[in-house]
Amino acid sequence: MSTDKLNKTIMKNARNRVFLYAEAQEKAINEQRKALKKNKEPKVKRFEDVEGLFYSISHTKPRNSKTLYYKTLSRNHILDISDTTPGSPLMLLTNNVRTNIIESFKGPEFDKRELQNLVKLVKNMKTSNRGLKTALNQLKTIAKKDRDTTTSTSVLKFILKKHLEEAHLFESPLINSFSECDYMVKFWGPLVEKAFKNTSIIPHWDDTLPGSLLTLGIKMKMDLRLIAIDKNQCEDHGYGEVAKQCSVPKYFKDKRKAVIACKALLNSIITSNAIDQEKENVFIPYLIVMGFEMHLCVIHLKSNNFYITQEVKKIAFPSRLADLGEESIELADGLLDLVAMCEAIKKQACRGKKRKSMDDCIGSTTVKQRGYGTSKTVWDNVDEHELEDEVSDDDVDDADDDDLDDDEVNDENDEGDNDDEGNYA
Repeated sequence: MSTDKLNKTIMKNARNRVFLYAEAQEKAINEQRKALKKNKEPKVKRFEDVEGLFYSISHTKPRNSKTLYYKTLSRNHILDISDTTPGSPLMLLTNNVRTNIIESFKGPEFDKRELQNLVKLVKNMKTSNRGLKTALNQLKTIAKKDRDTTTSTSVLKFILKKHLEEAHLFESPLINSFSECDYMVKFWGPLVEKAFKNTSIIPHWDDTLPGSLLTLGIKMKMDLRLIAIDKNQCEDHGYGEVAKQCSVPKYFKDKRKAVIACKALLNSIITSNAIDQEKENVFIPYLIVMGFEMHLCVIHLKSNNFYITQEVKKIAFPSRLADLGEESIELADGLLDLVAMCEAIKKQACRGKKRKSMDDCIGSTTVKQRGYGTSKTVWDNVDEHELEDEVSDDDVDDADDDDLDDDEVNDENDEGDNDDEGNYA
């Protein structure tokens, strides 16, 4: 081998060794960085029981509407099992505890509905103007006239007419200008009214005060109350909040109001009627509407002083022709579920109190025999303007409601509200 060739080989090997060394060094540095980052990450405390979780969150200072929602629910012994975001109360439980709670909770069950003809018609319709008109005419010829079919047909006809006669409502520039009231008046209000048309339950809209909270000295405006009239008295059977667009602060603010109002209503129904919680479940429904989307949720007393709230169904008003078939059926079915829950509450709320037994009179009835206990309804009187939320147009529009909530809330004797004892298993 010539001297020049030998020198080139030596130089090449030297460069390769430098590259290999640099690569190994870079890999070592990256591993050190990962180790340092892992050590700096705060360890999240996991709770073995719900009591400890509620106590811990109840004594924290809320930074924003989301953490305020967590604190208010914890003070009321309520766990939201639909919220699986990092840092939520549910996710702060150990895996075993969280799994046991979710698996042991049985949400509301609904009877199977015979809507095959409607489903087939809507799924096979064409989304052209001619196709929508044909589907609308076919809906008018539906022979079966049971209540579920009648209600679903009415809902579907309303949706089709919106797209046929007022298609401009679904254009982006106009949608961006919609207010909260636009969504109530143009879309959700008529649909909810149609759903309850053949029932004895009346939707009451716009800044209405829940009776379940007034009796506790808490004055809070709600966008929707579902009211049943019994013996010349109006009784609430569910609530709803409406926003023109989705934002995190607005979502948790509205849900906080709805959950607490529903807990107060649930307590009232359980304590005023002969209901065996071990054999019969009471689910109070509430709606969270944001634009064209709706979440149908419930709250339920799972065990002694332990409440669960859960999202039952997500439904949407079909604003795009491409989604018209599937979303229309899901919307009609979701509204029928809402009606079914309200009617179940009406039956449960008409029984009256159970007569005292001899054991009750002499005080020998055990806690287990008495059934599940309810905890006091608590509302956190917090100036929401001081929270570190990103302000959206919807939050600005809702500022008047915020002032009312804070000024008129009467949260008496809130010291020691978390001293309630109960079995959270």
